[in-house]
Amino acid sequence: MRFSIIGFITLAAAGCSDHSNTETPDAAIAATDATVTKSPDARMQAEVTTITNSDFQSCEARNYIAPALPSEAGHRVATRLTPSEYPFQVKDIGYDLYGALSAGCNATLEHRVELYISTADAPVASPTVVQTINVPAFTGDVADDLREVALSLESPIVLTEGQSLYVSVEHAAGALVDGAPTEAICSVVCKDNEGKVGRYYWSNAATAPYNWADTVAVFGLNSNYTYWASGVAQ
Repeated sequence: MRFSIIGFITLAAAGCSDHSNTETPDAAIAATDATVTKSPDARMQAEVTTITNSDFQSCEARNYIAPALPSEAGHRVATRLTPSEYPFQVKDIGYDLYGALSAGCNATLEHRVELYISTADAPVASPTVVQTINVPAFTGDVADDLREVALSLESPIVLTEGQSLYVSVEHAAGALVDGAPTEAICSVVCKDNEGKVGRYYWSNAATAPYNWADTVAVFGLNSNYTYWASGVAQ
């Protein structure tokens, strides 16, 4: 797995590349996914509650997580989102992708999102998938190399006392070039605040059973993913 700060490339240890971004949130206008049925502003409506560990709009130090190709093509990031009150009905989910081809990141690639429900602090090796969303290739423009993805669930998911929603995004790879992929899905993360342990997991496999590893506690990647879920307390 590659962990990077968006911007220029410098050399980092353990096979990771390091990049930096000094732009303000307003300077990065994210593209809107073709499958969006609600705008990002819908997260802020009074009747809607958003569960997130890091707010993309207020983040100034944006980084990205990417699979190390070709061995990690299709590996997943699962983010644990826990509401503050129950029961909670989840209607929409979202996340942010980095799309600089020069960094091996392509935010337009088709990929698959899986949703899990659990009371545990980490996903199990073979989680029960309660809903799958196949996200098609994006044909629009990706402004400033940032793509903001918002997806409405086919059926709302109700979380009961103690449950968390895991949003698991496939970091799919692109077409082969000389026998190997050169680009993949890259997730945006925020480095403004200390990374939260027990919230973000790398699958270490493209299919179950997974060998989930906490990206903060195990890999030392001190950042928070900008994944989110929105809905209403019942």
